[in-house]
Amino acid sequence: MSSPLNDVEEFFWHVVYDYNCSDVQKLLDVRLNACGPLLASTLGGIDVLGGMMLGFAVGSQRRSIAFMEKHMGLDLEIAAMIYSLFHCGLFHEGVPKMETLFFVAYDLPQGPLLYGGPMLLILDVVQLARLYLTAVESIKANVCQHLQYVPSATQKDQSAFEAATHTIPY
Repeated sequence: MSSPLNDVEEFFWHVVYDYNCSDVQKLLDVRLNACGPLLASTLGGIDVLGGMMLGFAVGSQRRSIAFMEKHMGLDLEIAAMIYSLFHCGLFHEGVPKMETLFFVAYDLPQGPLLYGGPMLLILDVVQLARLYLTAVESIKANVCQHLQYVPSATQKDQSAFEAATHTIPY
C-alpha cells in the first residue's frame, strides 16, 4: 500500500505538472505563432519551482535564478539576464527590456538558447520551454529530494479573497 502524497508532492503533481507543464506542452504542440503565452507559462513555472526549491519568502529573482542554474543547467549570468530582461520585462512591462527580442521556431534542432551580437539579445522561447520541461521531468522521479516548500496564503491574501467574495453578485 502506498502512502498518501505530502503537500509538496501534491502541489507538484497538481499545479506544476498537471497545470503548468501541461499548458507549456500544449502551447508547444499547437505551435502558436506568438511568443508571449509560451514565455509567460515557462517563466511562471520556473518561478514556482524556484519557490518550491528555496521557499517563497526569498523573492522571485533569487528563486528563479537558482532554479535555472540548478535544474536547467544555465550559467548564473545567463539565468540572471533571463530573469532581469525577459521575466521582469514581460511580467512588469509587457515586453522584454532593452535591446532584447524573443521568438518561437518549432522546427529548429536543439541549439542555442540565445542569439545576437553587440547590443542585441534574442531568446529562443521554444528552447527555454524545452529546457524547463526537461528539468521538471528529472524532478518528478523524486520530488521531495528537490523541492520542499509550497506557497501559503498570507493574511492580506485571505482578506482580499474574503472582500472579493462579498462584493461579487451571485
